[in-house]
Amino acid sequence: MQTGLSPRAGAYFLDYTDCGAFLLYGSCRPENAESFLEAMRNEAKLIVSDSVQEHEVDRVKTRRRTSLAIESEAPYYRLTQLMDDMESHGAPRSVDQMLAEVDAVSADSIRSYFERFPIDTEGHLASVGPRHWPNGG
Repeated sequence: MQTGLSPRAGAYFLDYTDCGAFLLYGSCRPENAESFLEAMRNEAKLIVSDSVQEHEVDRVKTRRRTSLAIESEAPYYRLTQLMDDMESHGAPRSVDQMLAEVDAVSADSIRSYFERFPIDTEGHLASVGPRHWPNGG
């Protein structure tokens, strides 16, 4: 999002063996909450309607491959990967398996995913802060 409303915004996928959630998140000043929510929803609609481009996918895949390589060499990060794998997949995955999963991602697979699991709906909203928002002003 390039609206200048949030110093940090992003997306996160939380997966388990039998369910998951796709989270869009960000932070903003309380007085910008409505504008921020509108910008976040507009960005979600744009991702679904225009989809991502292959060069964007390649950039993220390169970053993820690099992270996996670095993490696999550090005992602490490898241990957390193993714990996450047990919780999310029921068994540990090798670094080669994780790299193969990264390689399998494409702009087409992302489009297909968003057709099955759209992110441009109302969804569920959680707000933390000094305002009683969105219902109380």
